[in-house]
Amino acid sequence: MRLFIAIDIPDPVKTTLAALPGRFDGARWVNPAQMHVTLRFIGETDRADEIQAALAVVNSAPLELAIAGVGRFPHSSRMPPRVLWAGLKAPDTLASLHESINAALAPLRLPPDDLPFSPHVTLARTPNASAATVEAAQRFLALNANVSSAPFLVTAFTLYESTLTPSGPMYTPVAVYQLNH
Repeated sequence: MRLFIAIDIPDPVKTTLAALPGRFDGARWVNPAQMHVTLRFIGETDRADEIQAALAVVNSAPLELAIAGVGRFPHSSRMPPRVLWAGLKAPDTLASLHESINAALAPLRLPPDDLPFSPHVTLARTPNASAATVEAAQRFLALNANVSSAPFLVTAFTLYESTLTPSGPMYTPVAVYQLNH
């Protein structure tokens, strides 16, 4: 099973992000129902029970997040964008939650998540960006540079199974962990 750990975002925020102006052909837009903030990608594993048990010891307080701007990966404008995302105004407690999750999983010696933690909500992927797609992505980013949301309270994180399908990934909750420190 292919697993990842994420924070869900509220439906009104998903609706706002899905309605951002400047969407364009040449990008695979994320289904709003599947928008989330990834805390840790685990990947293929047959150790879901061990992972669930390890995550049960994570102790963290609820935290407040807000959408703040948009961006792209890679950050360099010399390379075509592969991912368009909405940024987060995030407190230090989000980084602490990420570190607590990694610490809880460390004894399992899972393959590392080599990417630096950069909290965001993926909006679209542009894996085969043409020159026209790159220009459209730049227009989208400029048009939505100041997007924001009201703060929202995060009271849980979720271990998800990701199933890849021809129409895109399907995410199924495996376990939900309350933040109640």
